[in-house]
Amino acid sequence: MADFTLAIKTLSKFTLGDMIAEYQIINEWKRVGLRLYPKSKAKAVVKQRAHINDMPEIQSIIRANFLSYIPANLPECLVQIACAGEGHQAETLRGADSTGALKFTSQAVEKKGNATTIKTFLQHENGLSVVHHLVYIKGEKYFRSFSSVTNGTQETKRVELLSSFSLTGISPFVKDDQPGRLNVHRLRSSWSAEGRHLDQPVEELNLERSWLNFFYRIERFGQVGSRALEAWYPFVGVEDKKENVFWGAHIAWSGSWQMEISRKDDAINLMGGLADRDFGHWFKDLSPKQSLTSPEAILTVCEGSFDDVTQRLTSAAIGAVEKQPKIEREMPMLFNEWCTTWGKPTHDRLAQLAHTLKETGVKFLVIDAGWFAKKATDNWGDNGDWIPNSERFPQGLRATCQAIAAEGLIPGIWFEFENVSAGADAYGKVEHMLSRDGHLLMPGKRFWDFRDPWVIDYLSERVIGLLRDCGFGYMKIDYNGSVGIGVDGAESLGEGLRQHIQGVHEFIRKVRRELPHLVIENCASGGTRLDPLMMELCAQGSFSDAHESIEIPIIAANMHWMIQPRQSQVWAVLQKGDSLHRLTYSLAATCLGRLCLSGDYDLLSAEQKDVVIAGCAFYKKVSPIIRDGWSQRQGSGVTSWRHPRGWQAVVRTSTNGKKLLVVAHTFGKPGKKPLQIALPKGKWKIKGAYDSLTKSKPTVKAGKLLIPVEGEFRGFVYELGRE
Repeated sequence: MADFTLAIKTLSKFTLGDMIAEYQIINEWKRVGLRLYPKSKAKAVVKQRAHINDMPEIQSIIRANFLSYIPANLPECLVQIACAGEGHQAETLRGADSTGALKFTSQAVEKKGNATTIKTFLQHENGLSVVHHLVYIKGEKYFRSFSSVTNGTQETKRVELLSSFSLTGISPFVKDDQPGRLNVHRLRSSWSAEGRHLDQPVEELNLERSWLNFFYRIERFGQVGSRALEAWYPFVGVEDKKENVFWGAHIAWSGSWQMEISRKDDAINLMGGLADRDFGHWFKDLSPKQSLTSPEAILTVCEGSFDDVTQRLTSAAIGAVEKQPKIEREMPMLFNEWCTTWGKPTHDRLAQLAHTLKETGVKFLVIDAGWFAKKATDNWGDNGDWIPNSERFPQGLRATCQAIAAEGLIPGIWFEFENVSAGADAYGKVEHMLSRDGHLLMPGKRFWDFRDPWVIDYLSERVIGLLRDCGFGYMKIDYNGSVGIGVDGAESLGEGLRQHIQGVHEFIRKVRRELPHLVIENCASGGTRLDPLMMELCAQGSFSDAHESIEIPIIAANMHWMIQPRQSQVWAVLQKGDSLHRLTYSLAATCLGRLCLSGDYDLLSAEQKDVVIAGCAFYKKVSPIIRDGWSQRQGSGVTSWRHPRGWQAVVRTSTNGKKLLVVAHTFGKPGKKPLQIALPKGKWKIKGAYDSLTKSKPTVKAGKLLIPVEGEFRGFVYELGRE
């Protein structure tokens, strides 16, 4: 029996920044795969074994001549596609016959300014043309990846899967199936509990290859519906613990998405994009000459830590954030009155707040839900008509905005314009609402169809018109609820949802075009729509609905793995009954992102106000480090967030490496020994402080910041500079 080995060769290799993108080809099949590895680890890449014919457990099947060659490490195709009527494995559409039929035809490199785009062209025998795009911007630490498919036939073709990215060959630093070496990283996310980090060995996820390398082992996860972070953040990472290398990916999409970690032989593969037919009820019928492009994925690989790989991914938002209104460069602080009036704002209370708040340096005063309630006794159940309540605002919202502006603040307002509550007159406009299987979506409310031009015209008048006429400089977009698996109006429920989400994005772009000065906050029951695409469209995001809870510092620190701190709006709710330590605990947490005050500031004592004013002043001083820097998480490890024990710290280094911001919190039972926080190499000196210490002072010794522990639930913020 002759030995047969498929020839795996390097088609092309590109060094882009500190990363290498290597395209491998199996000539016999014309299959092209993409693997990434750090430039610093190029010499550690090894030649993988070709087959597993020498494994004892398969000798009998080899001798029986059922198989002569069992491959050990075959590159997977860099685009995964599935078409109706073509075969696939039961538990996944990955590796479908449609993907196997893709044949490499050519590759092109396009350079425009600082951007390099590598296009890989593939052709399916059924007439579909597929192009994979890998985009790199000079100086950045990530790639953007997406795929497009075009129907070149004279008949309609149904596509049931189209990946945004598909990486193969993890890890390239070992010859065999690498037991005990690879870990999978993910971020769980729930309402008021965003960003829990899971770090699991691939073996724990049952991702070991089978004894015969037959069939995929799959770990698939994602989110179905119109809130991308209901259960998971759209991120996956894989770590090679021995080589200290991380691969990471984000999906930039606000609708249904999926990630798949797969294994068929020695290597781990990663794939992600739109949720497919099996997972997200999606398929697309491509008519002749029609094309479809996947959402973008953000990819990176690095030698370093989990903090490093996640921040490389979040840095992809910086370019878009820099195009937000110029005032955002100043990191302005804000006050949102939600935890002040709890849905019953009035002109008089807002005017009083504005007069008092000017001493804090806060720039925005945001009117939250309830300004449109039909009756002054109602809270916020009438959204949809967007007509101000005349009892709460007897002179109209414009007069309230003028009163706020007269105190030197910029007025802001809350909208939840994507849905309509039962109390609104607009609730009866059912012909413009989303439906599923012919029935209106009614999970407590109805949802506008953003594919409908009438809806865009209506909201342009009621939302954009009000913002413009009243002189608002800030809009908080909230979104409570989800449309679920999909909607009518397209060939599949998932495709209807995809088109609707595109309409929502386009309306936000319309707002930005017509009101370029407007600062837009992305909120969805707190942090359930913090996907990369929404965070590129909006200036800020609500980190969570954990308004007053003790886990705020934990969630706020998690956000450093998910979005840029300069976009992460962190609540500090101020109450008359708060101790000075509690106020400091809350204010210290805002230094993990964007400072957002709420509560009863105007009712605080003079001593309490002094603590708040000092916190705001310190925040303003250190905000450049929050805006532009690199974070590293430390601590004792916290399991329960509702009943946290121990301590945590985030060390943020300024971009130029000359300053540090250390934000630390103790929780229950932190111990009696000083907190020992490791600092970057060099000699550091404390330049400023905002903390809960009453007796002892922190010190820098042997490369560590030592913070004495004097109690539970204390907050500490220190600015350090090089000596």
